[in-house]
Amino acid sequence: MIFHPIGLNAEPQVKDFLSAKEVSLLENLKWKGFSAVYNNVAVGILLYHMQDNYIILDRILVKPGYRRNGIGKELLGMLCKYAKTTKKRLLFSFDATGNKDVFYRFIASTHDFVIDRQEGFEAYLTAQDVLDIGQKNIIKADNAEFFFEQKNHVKEEFIAHLAKSYEQIAWELKHCSQSYRKDLSCCILENGVVQAVTLVKQREKELELKLIYGRYGKGKQTAEALFGSFKCMDEKKALPIKITTANEAEIKILNYICPGYEITKRFYVAYYIGS
Repeated sequence: MIFHPIGLNAEPQVKDFLSAKEVSLLENLKWKGFSAVYNNVAVGILLYHMQDNYIILDRILVKPGYRRNGIGKELLGMLCKYAKTTKKRLLFSFDATGNKDVFYRFIASTHDFVIDRQEGFEAYLTAQDVLDIGQKNIIKADNAEFFFEQKNHVKEEFIAHLAKSYEQIAWELKHCSQSYRKDLSCCILENGVVQAVTLVKQREKELELKLIYGRYGKGKQTAEALFGSFKCMDEKKALPIKITTANEAEIKILNYICPGYEITKRFYVAYYIGS
């Protein structure tokens, strides 16, 4: 049995395990992975994608005739080792495989990881969620401005600050921001400095709430930026919008503004505890 990394150029192998629709969805995420090969035939795959400080497991599959031979454990072990090297957290969704969380806990513990609690989710916010916000008038968005319309030095200062915690998003904003919706991404300024921002990204067939961020934990201003984006989305009928988060501050803001959102996945977060 040979185990090795695979990328987008390994599509023929992946098609043996996934439908054309699933392959297309994963391509949008710029997935990577590992495969198990026996007699020049792929018998197992693990696929993941990167998001900020997380490695998100998308699929782990082994062909029926080769199961119960430790292939899945070996593939997940390779992912754990990669997370150690890159010093990132692992996110396991409930539907990444059909296995119970015991499987994850066992593998994580053998690679100096611990899954100590359930945390994080993928959810969709609908038009009704936004309308409910407007009717309740919980937060005013009068101070919200469009982030991408700010002066260059204002954006550059914020991007440099953001890079300390969200390196990938900061890089995207600096080098390839065209995938972000300029008409939906809002911010709150104070003395000419961005204090909070909501960044919305355009995917092929949906919108993604990429980031809800407040500088130094400014929750009220973060909520105002988020509400500003929601108002724009409602006006443009640009919903539903997808969000994937394991950030406690983001979850708190969402729960405060629109507690009725629909959770489509829940995640386990694995933390590296080795030396």
